[in-house]
Amino acid sequence: GSVAGSMSDGSKASASGAVEASASSRSHCARMAGKDSPAGIAKKLKVDVQDLLDFNFALKGDVLAKNDIIEVPMRIPDALSMSVGSPEAGKLVNGEKMPAGPGYKLKTPSFSYGTAETITNIVNCIGDVQRTCTGTHDLIIGHLSKKFGGKFPPHKSHRSGRDVDTGFYFKGVAPAGFIRADAANLDVERTMHFITCLVDAKQVEYIFIDHYIQEILYDYLVSKNTPASALASLIQFPRPVEKRLGLIRHEDGHDDHMHIRFLCPATSKSCHD
Repeated sequence: GSVAGSMSDGSKASASGAVEASASSRSHCARMAGKDSPAGIAKKLKVDVQDLLDFNFALKGDVLAKNDIIEVPMRIPDALSMSVGSPEAGKLVNGEKMPAGPGYKLKTPSFSYGTAETITNIVNCIGDVQRTCTGTHDLIIGHLSKKFGGKFPPHKSHRSGRDVDTGFYFKGVAPAGFIRADAANLDVERTMHFITCLVDAKQVEYIFIDHYIQEILYDYLVSKNTPASALASLIQFPRPVEKRLGLIRHEDGHDDHMHIRFLCPATSKSCHD
């Protein structure tokens, strides 16, 4: 068997017995699509087999079967990351580089730095989607911040490690990059599962999504009997774009990706909006 998804060195492998993978709190999580052993998985993901077994105490030396879930250790940051200043005029200290990992693809690894809280929340919710929805494609991850933050043209923000651009989940073939979402191609269930996970963690300040895409999400939420009060606090639609209300808000140019902004981490005392 082999592992499907980005390896720790950024390479890609897929074959019979591949693993569809995701991420969990300070660990990545892989859903097996064929047989493999913990030793085989550890070798392919370049992690210590004992660490792998420590994260999966019930596995012992057993062969993993299709659809089994396995947690893969994720490196703990060496130093405390800090977001300094605002997203539009700040910097990043000891930023964590988002590792290449199962369940997502980094468009530009050299611009994938954020606070540990930013990285952990994104990885957690990618994993939550993968665990719940078998057969989910890798999520495309765009820009976070530069290694030390600061100005990042053409972005007005993305300067302090709190901003992340991600793609949407789509029906059918996995996208190679950001593509425009519409009612025909958007996988609303998986996209809302990802958003809901982020919101429930109570670490998100805003999510910027085009008003047209918001309408698709809104209709889905209404179909699930979401209370009106919850809708009003979560999403700007059906209010006009001029009404800056709701956690999900319109920004031009966000019909092929969403822009997630996290709150200031509790440990970043010099962080502000």
